[in-house]
Amino acid sequence: MRPQKSMIHSLSTASAAGDAVVDVADKAITYLLCHPYQLPHLVPQFTPAAASFLLLKSQSDQILTLKFLRWARPHPFFDPCCKCCSLHILTNFKLYKSAQAIAVDLAGELAGKDASGRMVFDYLRESYQMFNSSSAVFDLMVKSYASLKMVDKGLNTIRWAKDHGFMPGVLSYNSVLDAIIRSNGPLNLALELLSEMREIGVSPNVFTYNILMRGFCGAGELGKGLGFFNEMERNGCLPNVVSYNTLMDAYFKAGKTNDAMELFNAMRNRSMEPNLITYNVIINGLCREGRMKDASDLVQEMYLKGLKPDEVTFNTLVNGYCKVGNFHQALILHGEMVKNGLSPNVITYTSLINSMCKSGNLNRAMEFLDQMRIRGLHANERTYTTLIDGFSQQGLLNEAYRLLNEMVSSGFAPSLVTYNALINGHCVMGRMEEAMGIIQDIMDKEGNIEEAFHLHDEMMQKGILPDTVTYNVLINGLNKQARTKEAKRLLLKLFYEDSVPSSITYDKLIESCSHIEFKSGVALLKGFCMKGLMNEADRVFESMLQTNHKPTEAVYNILIHGHSKCGNLHKAYKLYKEMVHSGFIPHTVMVIALIKALFREEMNKELGEVLEDVLRSCKLTDAELAKALVEVNNKEGNMDAVFNVLTEMAKDGLLPNSGRDIGCT
Repeated sequence: MRPQKSMIHSLSTASAAGDAVVDVADKAITYLLCHPYQLPHLVPQFTPAAASFLLLKSQSDQILTLKFLRWARPHPFFDPCCKCCSLHILTNFKLYKSAQAIAVDLAGELAGKDASGRMVFDYLRESYQMFNSSSAVFDLMVKSYASLKMVDKGLNTIRWAKDHGFMPGVLSYNSVLDAIIRSNGPLNLALELLSEMREIGVSPNVFTYNILMRGFCGAGELGKGLGFFNEMERNGCLPNVVSYNTLMDAYFKAGKTNDAMELFNAMRNRSMEPNLITYNVIINGLCREGRMKDASDLVQEMYLKGLKPDEVTFNTLVNGYCKVGNFHQALILHGEMVKNGLSPNVITYTSLINSMCKSGNLNRAMEFLDQMRIRGLHANERTYTTLIDGFSQQGLLNEAYRLLNEMVSSGFAPSLVTYNALINGHCVMGRMEEAMGIIQDIMDKEGNIEEAFHLHDEMMQKGILPDTVTYNVLINGLNKQARTKEAKRLLLKLFYEDSVPSSITYDKLIESCSHIEFKSGVALLKGFCMKGLMNEADRVFESMLQTNHKPTEAVYNILIHGHSKCGNLHKAYKLYKEMVHSGFIPHTVMVIALIKALFREEMNKELGEVLEDVLRSCKLTDAELAKALVEVNNKEGNMDAVFNVLTEMAKDGLLPNSGRDIGCT
């Protein structure tokens, strides 16, 4: 679409003739300088031609121009032609912020009429000489298009400018590159634009490289991002703090913590001061790996450097402490955060709610939900599911279903995890038919058989359906070999019918361990432990070892817990020592069960060693009093008091692994 000739024509004729256009423009200048209250009387007579002529005449007077723009911009006569004239003048005055505001208005006004951006380009090109303009006006227009994610118009303007002898600057290219990356555009387009820059002699600067690094690292192409970082240095373009922050964040997300920390040290060795974002990136990476001591040390370093942790810092730390089960420290930081006037976000509140649910403190969990609402934050699907799971675990199904209804009313669809939480709750209450009914509902209403089987697997993995756990294992283990109704029916008959000898049933199941995946083997192990069939559980464990599956923390916890409950204390203690020697942290539920069993069997030497291990692994200063109480009561033989103190410590998150589900009750 070509621009109208009226712009150049009106400007030239108005400057040559003493007509009404000139008169009204001159009158406006007088009013602007001396009688601004008279300006409203001119509006009916003012035309786009008069406005353009006034801008042309006053282009060297910054104060007069700005006064006119403040008055004229809201009025209809301030059309696209006038806006283009204004861009030339404001760019010459280097008033880029004001110029961009008008350019954005211009792009928005013509969005539907000027599909390619050609009309605006021609307006600017044809008035270029009259206003003694520079190529910067095209850079500014490109930047404005880019800010509105009008990438095609930005690219067109760059290429038309080149074709007409104007030299687009690095600002134009950076703006379009940034728009491509922010809109998740094709990265090959970004590379094409980089090549185009080089071809016409525009050198990439540190901002160019930072944009490219952010784009490629964000897309998981760390190698390419690192390549730009190295290329930047080879070309004599010094990386800045943003360059380092971008690459460190990418290293952490790729699990390359050592590389990230090496880069952090290299940054400091170059006397480049880390900023708040730097520390937040590193603290987030360390928290993701559970390295809370290192993260805490960095916070202290921030304070020493005069950097004050912000909401991102605190939210990251609270989430990190919740994930490692240190609820006590998470609550301390939350309180400090609120005291400093900082706002926890939805993720942080959900982490705190999850922590309270795991420790059985549902009242506190609901208090956090209320705090969220007071702060104007809305619970998300994970928040609701966490609460539903918390209430279901304690068999409070009425409250769980009330939250489910609220969740649906808020526009969230229950997920697989939500359904699993409800099934778990029904199982806790012994309402097995209702649990199976939920799965049947999913198949009947949604037609989603795979999702229903997935729910079965979730139940199996948590060991919450002792009477059907092996059914799930068999389905999971044999579906690759024979997915027939007859095979499933036979295996179910072998496992469930009392008339079938249990030795045959379990032999058949244990034999399948060599064919099933590790997760299913663990689920089968849980099923036997929950039934108290420890000989069979040991055989599954041996089968797992023979197939080169290394025991995990969960496997040890399940077996030790099972043997402790069944009175096989020598076996339980042997496995406990093996677990500790392997570097695993025993779960609190398992440890307390083992301690109780050792006390019952008067295995005092072993009991003392386990207690010492537990207290030694508890590093929190806040736990010192509780530790002293355990030691005193143990010496006096008051084991009921010992068990009570340990249970309370677990609820308060003062014991290692106290917030994580053992998966076997």
